[in-house]
Amino acid sequence: MRQILIVTAAAMALWTSHATAQDAEHDVRAALAERLVDATVRDGLDKTLQRTVDDEVENSRLPAEQTRWMQANMPDMLARHLVTMIDQTEALYAERLTVAQLTALVGFYDTPEGREIAARQFDLSAEVGAGMGPMMEAFLTELVTKFCAAFECPTSSAASNLAKD
Repeated sequence: MRQILIVTAAAMALWTSHATAQDAEHDVRAALAERLVDATVRDGLDKTLQRTVDDEVENSRLPAEQTRWMQANMPDMLARHLVTMIDQTEALYAERLTVAQLTALVGFYDTPEGREIAARQFDLSAEVGAGMGPMMEAFLTELVTKFCAAFECPTSSAASNLAKD
């Protein structure tokens, strides 16, 4: 009986130390992911959002009163909605990247070149995103057209339901 208790105690000690090590690694990864997101997204976000909104509003041809309203209100609204996405990105980095990978990324973004690239990433992402809209529209148009040609869609609603999915 005593041997069973000793073996059980030893197994529990090993399990506890393993769980503690996993918790410690998770904490390190979470802290590194937070530093990475701070360096690549959060630092300068307000200025970047305002500049992006200004550019978008200027190109929208809205009346002056509506332009001023959009410039005054849109950045705060967008920032609030981005918080969820930023938090999800941070959690994903912590979950999917190793301590070594996160350390390397943080180390890079702590350099002058890394900070410059981080500052440009938002603008580049916005440009890539803007190009995705027309590409997706062209893709879905081609897909629905060919799908309906192959399966003789009975109504246009079938094609539009396919495009919505």
